[in-house]
Amino acid sequence: MKQLVIDTDPGVDDALAIMMANAHTNTQIKAITTVAGNVELNHITTNACKLVETLEIDAPVYIGCGQSLLNTEVEDAAGFHGNDGLGDANIPTPSTKFAKGHASEAICSLANKHPDTLDLVALGPLTNIAVALMIDPDLPQKYNSLTIMGGALRAQGNTSNYTSEYNFYRDPEAANMVLSRWPMSTIVDWEISLANPIDSENLSKLFALKSKHSCFFEKISRK
Repeated sequence: MKQLVIDTDPGVDDALAIMMANAHTNTQIKAITTVAGNVELNHITTNACKLVETLEIDAPVYIGCGQSLLNTEVEDAAGFHGNDGLGDANIPTPSTKFAKGHASEAICSLANKHPDTLDLVALGPLTNIAVALMIDPDLPQKYNSLTIMGGALRAQGNTSNYTSEYNFYRDPEAANMVLSRWPMSTIVDWEISLANPIDSENLSKLFALKSKHSCFFEKISRK
């Protein structure tokens, strides 16, 4: 069974990814770390806690970096995800609270506590992971794998400059650091995502389930 540490900025798309990982019979989510991206960090972390509570995930949530490495100002993605990041669906405030400690430190400490057993999944900007590599340059040897959702191989982007993918655009210095220091990482780029959408037929089937989880996703994805 794959044991996942998920670094994320949920976001409707990341919420679905976490739901799918949680539902998979061969994965277990060990921790979730949050990073500013689609919207600002407080909303992001609250959204992660909402997901943990709704999906009944037995995993801590660690709050991470609220700015890029160079503290540059980049437009958020509230126009797509809603001002709160989850479609402005008025999901109740969760009772789940984030864990003590910074996300980047948690990424390192989890690897040291469980060497060669964890897989790291990056669904947002790579700021937390870049900082973790500054803390522990040997981190790539302690995780089984790193899978990154980011980049646009053919420059078919999803940002205001049309050629950049948002996660790399949000913190290009972090992306450069992680890609140069973490060999053999797997990149799932924007074009791959476009080529493998969840079509309307399958979405309708998902919503028709009327389960707690399907109703949650239908609510946040309607915007």
